[in-house]
Amino acid sequence: MGDLPRIDRPGKAAIRIQTQPGWEDHHVQGQPVLPAVEAMQILAGRIQAARPAMDVGDMSAARFPKFLAVDPDHETLDVDCRIVERADGGLQAALTRSVTAGSAGIRRSITHAEMTVGSAGKPPSPLPLDLAAAIEGICDTIAPEVIYRELVPFGPGFRSICRPLVVSPDGALARVQAPSPASALPGPLGSGFPLDGAFHAACVWGQRHARRVAFPVAIGRRIIFSPTRGDESYTARVVPKAVTPGHLTVDIWILDHTGNVCEAALGVEMRDVSRGTWRPPGWIVEKAPESALGLWAADCQGLVLIERAHMAAFAASALSALEAARMANMGLRRRQGYVGGRLALKRLWRKLAGDDHQRPSAAIETGVADDPRPYLSGIDGKAPAHCSLAHDERFCVAVAHSKAVGIDVEPISDRARRSGHMFMQACEQGCVQQTDMDSGPAALRVWSIKEAASKAFGMVLNEAWERIAVVSIGEAASCFKKDGGPAMTARHLSVAGHLLTLVTEPVSNRI
Repeated sequence: MGDLPRIDRPGKAAIRIQTQPGWEDHHVQGQPVLPAVEAMQILAGRIQAARPAMDVGDMSAARFPKFLAVDPDHETLDVDCRIVERADGGLQAALTRSVTAGSAGIRRSITHAEMTVGSAGKPPSPLPLDLAAAIEGICDTIAPEVIYRELVPFGPGFRSICRPLVVSPDGALARVQAPSPASALPGPLGSGFPLDGAFHAACVWGQRHARRVAFPVAIGRRIIFSPTRGDESYTARVVPKAVTPGHLTVDIWILDHTGNVCEAALGVEMRDVSRGTWRPPGWIVEKAPESALGLWAADCQGLVLIERAHMAAFAASALSALEAARMANMGLRRRQGYVGGRLALKRLWRKLAGDDHQRPSAAIETGVADDPRPYLSGIDGKAPAHCSLAHDERFCVAVAHSKAVGIDVEPISDRARRSGHMFMQACEQGCVQQTDMDSGPAALRVWSIKEAASKAFGMVLNEAWERIAVVSIGEAASCFKKDGGPAMTARHLSVAGHLLTLVTEPVSNRI
């Protein structure tokens, strides 16, 4: 890491940092600069030398106000390290350099990085596993080679995202690791590559959903629970916290393959450091926020959609003992849908509880021992919410309502039309022929209504084929009757090549 002689008390010292292989790949507009994670590693080493008993793995008030240029043709980098003892017993450390300003030759000190250790207080509760293992909403995936060619143009030595990045308005989910064989534990903070890769993921999220190219300039608090290793890969979960005209703020959680939290970087402030000269490429910028799903389910108490292919490897660790026992005898494909459904239900419960992020995932039950139907426990002594769950090969969707509710999701295809004789009554086949839409989408709506109605009214599916009769079919809404009774409305929404259908009580005449 460099020539870091021991110091016995706080103060200022000149230090010589050994330039590391690959630093030339961490560049801004062609100029190599010292990575923020390396700056924190250096400062942690200095603090550890000054106070060997101090836990350098809990940092606060980290700032990176000015890039520190690195010359790859030089083997060393000369800087000053200032350490100040705080009144609360903590230490504040900073990397600075003296520069000559103006024709008068006035010398001034520029701070490139600083952080405080020993003043942060009680560590926060870890992000619950159901929130760490998946992101909500319709996702975009971006391949690593595209990220590092067009969005975060670093060289091979700092390409830490190793699998397609998943982003949605809810945040980002990345797989990160050192891009080439690296020292397992290169310093007191572990490997910096996982956090650096998470910064890249946050940068991509900002380009997609905040329409800006932003880099980290400050971290409210960084905690090392278990140092990451240079020879392992990790899951990085980026959680957006605030977007303002001046900056965006995210929390970052880094977890191992079993779901253990290794590191947290909270209150990461990211800004456009180019003064507006950098712009995201047009293809990445979200053209309009995805609001159709929320508007469609506006009268529901909550709706959660998760993509089952984009769950972390540890997702099943979020299950309760009852849920895990129910999953034990399932095949691999069914397990994936089951886990995705449980994550959607747990997140739905949190929404009903006012965005409760404190309760552990396993403490939220989504079923009862003697009933296979989904279940959400009551909040603050209230009765359990009415809820429904559906999944197809891409999506898991959970919904809660004040009345009985059923939801269904289906890939849009011609399959329902080809098998219509199995589930459609004669009058329904007539409706399919008479509607203005093609027979395939019309037949799919009939099938989907019966699926959703069977859940809302507690029927088995083949019972719903007989007792539910669709009497009109529309693009956004259809009408059906149960046991020949009053007409009720089923609502439809087409999303990313899939059809969602919602059935609720009481009777609604909206079409």
